Amino acid sequence: MISALMWLVGTPGVWLLALVPLLVFALVASGAVYLALWVVKPWIATFFVGAVTVLAKFGASAVSWIAGALAGFIGVTLAWLITPALSAPALERIVLRREESLGVQARSAAHFFLQMRCGFYALTAAALVVGPLMVALWLIDWLVPPLVIMTLPLKFALTLSALGWTMLDYPLTLRGMGVRERWALMQGNPLPVLGFAFAFTVFFWVPFSSLVLLPVGAAAAAELCLRLVPPARA
Repeated sequence: MISALMWLVGTPGVWLLALVPLLVFALVASGAVYLALWVVKPWIATFFVGAVTVLAKFGASAVSWIAGALAGFIGVTLAWLITPALSAPALERIVLRREESLGVQARSAAHFFLQMRCGFYALTAAALVVGPLMVALWLIDWLVPPLVIMTLPLKFALTLSALGWTMLDYPLTLRGMGVRERWALMQGNPLPVLGFAFAFTVFFWVPFSSLVLLPVGAAAAAELCLRLVPPARA
């Protein structure tokens, strides 16, 4: 992680690429907030057009504002979740530049739409596996609170696995590795992958800090993959 950060700071040629996640998030989140305040809120207000008393009008205004704020929060959260996938083309170019700096023969980036498809595919696969498991663990915590001592480590392990899967997506997509190959790679190298994810976990829990760390994570993932993937695949 430190070496990736130092390389990123010392390579001005990738600075604009490193800004892409923040720009993508700002654009998508702004659109979500606009829709929440200028579409959802007025739409909710139409349900209370018959309010005549001061109290009824106040209640209608409060409900519409709460609905708009909730829609905005959901939109911003979704923007945060999909930013890694939308930023895949820029982050994969950072991977290529990092690999070149480490002596890997230069190669072309994958097609733009292939990058986008692979990014969303990996994100969806992780969500479909980790999401239901996390929900099940939260239900167990709610139904049988004493079992939290067992579910907490499992939730932490799932978080690490999902984070490692997401970050390794960028270099592995460039290698054309499918889901089965990626799963086999993680199963065969659990300690390096989980250790790599653990280095970012503390920062990723801080809201939106992951957007700043995504470029660092992509560069660090490139370093890790060069150790894990046989040279013939790289």
